[in-house]
Amino acid sequence: MEALKLTQDKHYDIIFMDHMMPQMDGIEAMKRIKAQDNGANKKTPVIILTANAMQGAKEEYISMGFHDFLAKPIVPEALEEMIAVTLPPELVKKGSGVIKAEKSADAELPMIEGVDMAYALEHIGSKNGLLRTIQQFIAVSRSEEEELRDYWNAIKEDPGNDQALSDYRIKVHSMKTSAGICGALQVYGVAAWLEQAARDHITDQIIVATPYFLEFWEQLTDTLKSAFPSETSKDEGKKPIEKETLDTMLHQLNTCMKAYDVKSADSIIAELDKYSMETAVAEKIQELKTTVANLDAEGCETICKEIW
Repeated sequence: MEALKLTQDKHYDIIFMDHMMPQMDGIEAMKRIKAQDNGANKKTPVIILTANAMQGAKEEYISMGFHDFLAKPIVPEALEEMIAVTLPPELVKKGSGVIKAEKSADAELPMIEGVDMAYALEHIGSKNGLLRTIQQFIAVSRSEEEELRDYWNAIKEDPGNDQALSDYRIKVHSMKTSAGICGALQVYGVAAWLEQAARDHITDQIIVATPYFLEFWEQLTDTLKSAFPSETSKDEGKKPIEKETLDTMLHQLNTCMKAYDVKSADSIIAELDKYSMETAVAEKIQELKTTVANLDAEGCETICKEIW
């Protein structure tokens, strides 16, 4: 509802809209923005941010009224390109050019049972981009698992709990496409089946099958962790971060995210990478990287508070 208040009178050059939101999804929000009486953003391009990046998704979203779509997790280069091609030419100021990784710097990708790396690479577009995506998956996989388990427990206790069922559907949808983006197509298929069960209110199916899905999810996470060691284990030679410094940087990061100052937020994340820290904090910093990449200001604030 906050977005509808903002868009009624204030014009925006671009609107980025998340698809899966608890109270009102991005599709309904976009339609309401376009339907506002004397609204300031009837013709503003609305770009949907979605984990549903499978074949045909773009055409489907455009047919609904969106200008374009951007796949989550957000790749900074893709976001920059989207902004550049969507804004009116007079608003685009070109710098010295985007710094791109040298082809020779592309990392080799291992062969992993149950993961179609060729599919994932085709979807992401570059090896380095795929590596970043997999690291983001690893960073949040445990918290995703715990959240889905909480919704599953709520459904077990009360199969008529519509809110728990809705929360379950949204979460398993997110997990479905995260697995798909990484090339874990079998896990993707199970999650899609559970998502449909949630849409159809088939709670018996959800109650029985969710533990098996979570077991597959854990196995996928462990496999990816073994194949792609976290950067948090490479702290040799880094200076330990002091609590005061960490708190200051987290407050700055939180402020930047609330203002959607992505460039400054990325700079703070890069600065945090220069320090070593306790394992638990380092893992939270990995989760923060994902919230920044996904433009998730609320998630960023939640994780910052957990660190504080």
